[in-house]
Amino acid sequence: MAAPAVEREGPANVSIFVKVQPKARKAAIEPARDDGHGRMRLQVKVTAAPEDGKANAAVERLVAEALGIARNRVRVVQGVTDRAKRLGIEGEGFADAEDIAARARALGA
Repeated sequence: MAAPAVEREGPANVSIFVKVQPKARKAAIEPARDDGHGRMRLQVKVTAAPEDGKANAAVERLVAEALGIARNRVRVVQGVTDRAKRLGIEGEGFADAEDIAARARALGA
């Protein structure tokens, strides 16, 4: 069984595992799929090209918007130059992180 696309990290943080498709026709977040390496990943499509951090910034912006949180709370923390990425999201306490994790899981349904 593959590891989930959304995990709690400590008392107030959330990790979201994504696979990014840069230069897509339309920006979208699609349901999670098994990446073939034992991890479920949300499929994130962005229109930005993967140059000078533009696609990473677009991913952070799109995920923050979908979760209803400020963009500066979402960061690419692993896979900066790879399509498979881990996003770190800073919660404002335990309850906020639980709410963010629940909304993120709903994106992957």
